[in-house]
Amino acid sequence: RDANELVIVLVRARHLGKRGTPPDQGPLSRVRITSGSWASSVSTEKRGISPLWLETFRIECEDFEEVIRFEVLENDDVLGHTTLEVKTLAGRKPIRKWFKLDGLGDLDLCLHWHHSTAVKIPPL
Repeated sequence: RDANELVIVLVRARHLGKRGTPPDQGPLSRVRITSGSWASSVSTEKRGISPLWLETFRIECEDFEEVIRFEVLENDDVLGHTTLEVKTLAGRKPIRKWFKLDGLGDLDLCLHWHHSTAVKIPPL
């Protein structure tokens, strides 16, 4: 069966402050995830240079060409961002890795593009 759901686990971030910033004095940050008309944010803002979220998001996704954008924000200011092409997950095995942000820091993400029987996408 074709993959139809992308599971994203936002684990944590690191290096969100300038070099020498004390760990507890980093930005009060949140992460926004967008793809096409879908958008979501973490439920809580975290302070520090290495915030821990451990939040899971599920996106109905059949499109091999879909691009997911991750932005780390403080208020409405983008501290850093990265994009992910769904086609890089075509092996359908869960992956966990650090993604370098353009701007400031890195995001630790676990991603799994798979088939879910709970997702009901009507055929064309």
